[in-house]
Amino acid sequence: ISNSGKSTFLKQLHMMRGMSPSNIELDEARNLIYSSLVKAFKYVWSQRHVVDLDPCQGDGKQSMGKDFSVIGALPDDFHQLGEDLEWALQAFKNLWKHPKIEWFLRFQSMLDNLDRLFVGLDAAILSLCVHVRTIGIYESLVPIDQKTFRVIDIGGTRAGRKKWSHCLDSIDHIIFMVDLCSYSQTLREDDGANEMMETLVVFETLVNLPALRNTLVFLFLNKADLFEYKIWRFPISQGFTDYTGGSSYWEGCQYFANRFGQLDRRPPGKLHCYITDVMNAKSFHNAWQQVQEKILYESLKF
Repeated sequence: ISNSGKSTFLKQLHMMRGMSPSNIELDEARNLIYSSLVKAFKYVWSQRHVVDLDPCQGDGKQSMGKDFSVIGALPDDFHQLGEDLEWALQAFKNLWKHPKIEWFLRFQSMLDNLDRLFVGLDAAILSLCVHVRTIGIYESLVPIDQKTFRVIDIGGTRAGRKKWSHCLDSIDHIIFMVDLCSYSQTLREDDGANEMMETLVVFETLVNLPALRNTLVFLFLNKADLFEYKIWRFPISQGFTDYTGGSSYWEGCQYFANRFGQLDRRPPGKLHCYITDVMNAKSFHNAWQQVQEKILYESLKF
């Protein structure tokens, strides 16, 4: 489903194999992050009365209004920034220290790595912090242990799902990504539809297709780090009334793992579930290692 982490998974896979993004891709990523930050902070300033921001930040010597004025005067395009980069980064950092702004924006991975994004030019952080919605079908060849895997990334929007059928006849395995945080979110295309509910319906339809009866499906319940943070503020039971685990992270993960598992009507052993945060290299590597082992074991059976 859209925004579940499919493209991030593919980026991690590429970087793990030494396939770094191009300079053009990095430049586009940097500009997208910069413009997103500028727009976000400008929006916070426009909503300052709603957020109830204190007019002075820190010890009072540095005016929050001054930092917002700096950001308000910034161009939307990173390439037009020039020598004002240092001023922009300092304004971002000053404002990020305010707890209400930190909660309101929740750009943790971006704002905690500003210098690595714009000064140190950390390709891994820069690439992973950017999300561009997948439109269409993207194929890439990834060498793994003297084998070459053809990995297909397909858009997860309602329009994108119409193209899934074109790929089903030529695949050996499926990695189905789920945004754990989507239990309290609505679809981009339909603000009246719960995203997790729709994901469950899509999964049930896909996994039980006759063509996939013997296909290994790896279910990634992704964004676990954000999910652990979110369940304290948005109870799962508000949208899923049969849930009784309260704000327990593991109860929440187990609940959704069971919900998806119950929908698979194929022979046992074809579905494997992982709790992941593919933005985190360690979490990604652990899950991917298990996926590789399952694939290898399956191939040795024939």
